[in-house]
Amino acid sequence: MDNARRLPWLLTSSAASHLGDGIGKVALPLLATTLTHDPVLIAGLSATQFLPWLLFAAVAGALVDRIDRRRAMVAANTARAAAVGVLAVLVATGGMTIWLVYLTALVIGTAETIADSAANALVPAVVGDGSLDAANSKLQACEIVGQTFLGGPVGSLAFALFAAFPFVLNSAGFAIAAAVLLGLTGTYRGRSEERPARLRTELADGLRWLHGHRLLRRLVVVAGLLSLVSELAQAQLVLYALDDLRLSDAAFGFFAFVGGIGGLAGAG
Repeated sequence: MDNARRLPWLLTSSAASHLGDGIGKVALPLLATTLTHDPVLIAGLSATQFLPWLLFAAVAGALVDRIDRRRAMVAANTARAAAVGVLAVLVATGGMTIWLVYLTALVIGTAETIADSAANALVPAVVGDGSLDAANSKLQACEIVGQTFLGGPVGSLAFALFAAFPFVLNSAGFAIAAAVLLGLTGTYRGRSEERPARLRTELADGLRWLHGHRLLRRLVVVAGLLSLVSELAQAQLVLYALDDLRLSDAAFGFFAFVGGIGGLAGAG
């Protein structure tokens, strides 16, 4: 399969995956508010989704350099589809607790670090060096459209119709993302010289390299803390929107949608 025919498989998978992410990022807080209005627990849910990126991202990056990236994405998306599918069943049957929401968020976040790391590492092997910039731009567009513009409104509208509905859609999105990648033929392992003998060795080398660069080390710490604090603050938006602004569940997704536009405008 040539490069021009392989890229659409990856983009379609990423689009479905990011749409699922966007739906979940709105639906999970809405679900949490039906179980508790404790702002600490609501903030903790957002932190739980972010925590794997803080703790596991380096391990995920080293891991996908040692295995087939396509298979890693299939496995990660399958795990997310299963976790959210179980959540949908529990919501529909009334067996949900806030701690099960936390557990699901942790599984989704951990699998996301593998799926996204593998997707970024897979791009050069799929398109080659000549089209790398264009392919990365398209991959980024899939993330922005799915998570910022489509996921929020779809997730909130679905939640307003039936509490389990957004999680059915979310699970289906991850399942589609995994299934589509089965059409991407070929082997996508890192080159043998890129893979050290031991995972621990690679992680230790990376940490030593980071420790030796004072400015970069500080940037990593500051960026991580800012992201964590931002997640904790944004988690309160669902309580503010529902309790103070008296918005409906359906309107909350559009509230998040407008916030996403503001974030993009500020970044530009």
